[in-house]
Parts: sequence; structure tokens; C-alpha cells
Amino acid sequence: MSDSRAKCHFALVGGVYIDEIHEVAAYPSEDSAIRAASVQRRRGGNVGNSAAVLSQLDAGSVEWVGVVPANGGDGAVAFALDSLHAYNVRTERHERVQGEAIGMPTSMILSSRATGSRTIVSSRRGLRELCAEYFSREVLPALVREHPVLWLHFEGREPGSVARMVAEADRARLAAWRLSVEVEKPTFTPEAVLTLLAGADVAFVSREWVLRNAAALLGGEAASRQRQTERLDDCHLAIATLRALAGRSLAAAKRGSAGVTWVCAWGALGAFALTGVRDEGGRVVETCAVLAAASAVERVVDSVGAGDTFNAAVIASLAAGVGAGEALRAGCLVAGRKVAQAGFDGLTLPPS
Repeated sequence: MSDSRAKCHFALVGGVYIDEIHEVAAYPSEDSAIRAASVQRRRGGNVGNSAAVLSQLDAGSVEWVGVVPANGGDGAVAFALDSLHAYNVRTERHERVQGEAIGMPTSMILSSRATGSRTIVSSRRGLRELCAEYFSREVLPALVREHPVLWLHFEGREPGSVARMVAEADRARLAAWRLSVEVEKPTFTPEAVLTLLAGADVAFVSREWVLRNAAALLGGEAASRQRQTERLDDCHLAIATLRALAGRSLAAAKRGSAGVTWVCAWGALGAFALTGVRDEGGRVVETCAVLAAASAVERVVDSVGAGDTFNAAVIASLAAGVGAGEALRAGCLVAGRKVAQAGFDGLTLPPS
């Protein structure tokens, strides 16, 4: 491992959940009654999963920043934080929120043994997202003081609040910092996403977001592109949508790296990325498409957190200095290993 990797610190900002996973033989029909083959309780949440995976990839020290209920959530807070600590993920900069009726966010997950697919029903249980003011006051100054080499990743759950945090981090960033953001929710408007992307070096844009918003960005071209979703080539809907975003992006007072990498994973097909550079006005120019095929999996065992695993592997690879193509391939390989096993233990990056 190189010295630069050893010195890197990763701070992931977002939600942690308590997942209750019910494994069933096959997905049930509506209004039916079945018995679960097994029930597991895990710590979940996008960045919670990514932090646990990233810590195993030998990329550097890792911490999680988010919110928990001050009342402890009937032991759920301790369960979640202890699970992160078991993966050597630091948690001391979390925010505690007061409120008697507030609980730890939860997800009920049905996992089909027949297909490995999962269906998730989530609830925040009254707990708000991380306060942008708390991040600016309590978290960001400490990161500036303690970590000259940092990868700061944001889960983009509330675009307005997260955009403020990304903008603050962009203004405060040191030369060796990199910022990334995850755009998952398909209900985010393209305008809200462009605000998030303005301060980020790397963005993870979900397949669901592309499918929902391609028409707004591509206009009449979207219908023909919709038919190009099952071929791994640079005419794919994902690349066309990311290029359309690039054409409308503008980052004011951009600091740090002028390069951008926007990533979109496409399940069993593979993953896409658009790389580019920003001109002096902040626009993304000279874009290049990057593709990677999905890793072959003999049997899908557990797909819960596969996307979070992919994101962590891409972040670790890019932080190590590899190109976007190699980072995508690493993401697909590690995610493939994850879906072929239960849980997140034992995941490693492929040899470079």
C-alpha cells in the first residue's frame, strides 16, 4: 500500500439504519401468509454499509458522520454504532437529536432465496437528517484541522441541505481533498442534482434516477435512448443522461481538482462513468465515456447493500490513484463478490 493511501482519511456523511432481513423461499404474492426461512438484524443504511466495506479495503481510516436519537432508541443506537466500531469505523462526530417519539431509522427487507432480490420498506421514525449547521460548526472545522488528505462523501438524501454541506466543504477544502456525492432518489429534479454536482469531484448517480429523469434532460432523444439500456456501450441511456447533465453543469468558484467523474451502476449489465474536466468558468468539457461489465455471479445470495459495496470499492480505487476504468472494474468485481455471499465480511479490492 502506498504512503498516500495510508494517509488518506474517509468521512462518509449520511444515514445509518437498523435492517431486519426476512429471508423467504420466494417472493410472496399480495395478501398471502408465509413463514420466513430466517430473520437477521443488521446495521444498514447506504453510507453505513459503504463505511463498513471501505474500512475492509485497506484504503485508509474511515469515519461515519450522521444523526442518532438522543434517547438511545431502545438499544438500537448502541447496536448500530457497535456494528460500525467492529469494522474500525469511527463514529464520535455524530449528532444526537432530542425527542421522546424519535427512534432509530429502520428497514424491513424481504430477501428472496429463489432470486436473491430484495424489497425494502424503510422509515425514518421521526429522526431528521444531519443538520447542515451542525456539519459546518462541529464537523468541517475538525476535518480541516485533522486531515490534510481526505475523501469526503455525502449521501444526497435532502438535496438542499446536502448541497449546502457540499458547498461549505468545497470552499474549505485543502489541496489533497476530494468530494463525492450519491444521487439515489429518482424524485430529485435535475436542477437539484446539478446543484449537488457543482461542488463534487465524483458523483454516483443511480439507475433509478436516470430512468426517471432522462426525458427531462434528453427531450425527444430519450425515447430512442430508452431502448439502449441493455447494451454495454457509449450510446447507453446512462452515458447520454450524464452527458446532458454535463452540458448544463456550472460550478462557481471551483477549488481543488478540476476533473470530474460521474458514475452510474446498471445492475447485472455493469457500470458507466463519464469523466471530464472543468474549464475556467466551471463547465464540464472534454468528456469521455468509461464502461465496465458486471462481474459474473453463479448464484445471487444476498443483494442487500450491493450498490453501497460498489460505491465503496470505486471510492477506494480512485483514492488510490487508479483511472476510472479500473475503478469501475474493481467496483463491479467487489459488488459481485458481495452478492454471492451473505453480509459484508471478507471483501477486498482486486490486485492492481
